[in-house]
Amino acid sequence: MTDFPVRSADLVLAVSVHPSPACSGQPVRYWFSVHNAGPDRAEAVMLTCRLPDALEQASFAPGPAESSRPWNGPLPLGPLEPGQSCQVCLTGLLAGDAHAPLVCAAALASPTADPTLSNNAVTLATPVRSA
Repeated sequence: MTDFPVRSADLVLAVSVHPSPACSGQPVRYWFSVHNAGPDRAEAVMLTCRLPDALEQASFAPGPAESSRPWNGPLPLGPLEPGQSCQVCLTGLLAGDAHAPLVCAAALASPTADPTLSNNAVTLATPVRSA
C-alpha cells in the first residue's frame, strides 16, 4: 500500500469597505482579497458572501479590469497556486432608508485541506449615516 501525501493550502481572506461610514442612497464597495499562503495549490476555491439586506443591485467584478456582473451567490474563483492572490469587488447601492450598521460576512472554501481555518472567514460591520 502506498501512502499519498496530504496536500494543503492556507487560504486567507481579507475585506475592506468604501466608504466607511456608508451613506444611505449611495454606492458601497466591498473589496475581498483572497490569498493562498501555500504550501500547495488550492483547488476549486469558492467565495461565499452574505451581503447586508440594505444593499441593493449587488454586482461583482472578479478583477480590477473586468466588467461587472450581477451577484448571484457563491463565486467560483478556480484554483490558486501557492503565493497567488486575487481580488473581487462587490458593489451595491445602499437603500435610502438604511440606518443600521451594514454587516457583511464572507468565507472561502476549497476541497484542498486548510491547516488554518480561522483566516478563511471575515465579518465586517460598517456604520451608516443618513444622506
